Amino acid sequence: QAIKDCRAYATAEIMSTRGFPGFKLVAGRSKRVFKDKVVGNDYIKAQLGDKAYKKRETVSLAQAEKVLPNLKKSEVWKDLITKPTGKPVLVKDSDKRKALQFTMQNEFELDAEDMGNVKTLVDPFAAK
Repeated sequence: QAIKDCRAYATAEIMSTRGFPGFKLVAGRSKRVFKDKVVGNDYIKAQLGDKAYKKRETVSLAQAEKVLPNLKKSEVWKDLITKPTGKPVLVKDSDKRKALQFTMQNEFELDAEDMGNVKTLVDPFAAK
């Protein structure tokens, strides 16, 4: 538990832009997903026919590519797929991966997204 607490503290310090000596946050592993799941699943069904199904579920991207290896070369296929940034992972500074950047502007933009993409905030203390 103490190690988990130390990692949580270091992660919080780095995300708050204060930093933590000897450590950085990098993007963890993430899976590729369709930008639009409905359009992507329809594309798989059109390309694979009956092979697109497994127990009432569309096969995964990797499984579709195994059945039709040429799918990887298709521009339409590539345009349907995005790979989101993985969950931040705490690693030593010597790790070769690029460090994630945390700034106050990033934090405000994330908060704005959470509030329904509000771009302008009204200051309740501003003189009228």
